Amino acid sequence: LRLDQLGSIAINPIRKADFNASNNEISVEIYSLNQEDNYYQSADSLLVDFIIDLKVTNDGTDELLLNRDDFSLIDQFGWEYPAEDDYGSSLGTLLPGESRRFDLVIPEISILSDPINLKYKNLIIYMA
Repeated sequence: LRLDQLGSIAINPIRKADFNASNNEISVEIYSLNQEDNYYQSADSLLVDFIIDLKVTNDGTDELLLNRDDFSLIDQFGWEYPAEDDYGSSLGTLLPGESRRFDLVIPEISILSDPINLKYKNLIIYMA
């Protein structure tokens, strides 16, 4: 997003096929990444919320405790933005083979940031 676009931040869905990742523990599918229409005024910046529609599947053989605070968004500068946990961090436990689809809110991201990675613990999903 450029400064000349300040007044009109577009909501641009991400193509699903481009943003999947997995390891031996989980698979993550990102369906969309949207900017919320809220702006936070601070002394020297303008911030937006990102909402990520994603599905996590437990690919392991053990139960997986899924928490919002295990997720963060990383921008092109390497800044890491943690997920919002206003409703509690826990998303519940996934049994082996079980999936859960949910919205992940990443609040207060600078409009100068270009999110390029979603991080779940040590799994990095490249989104650029």
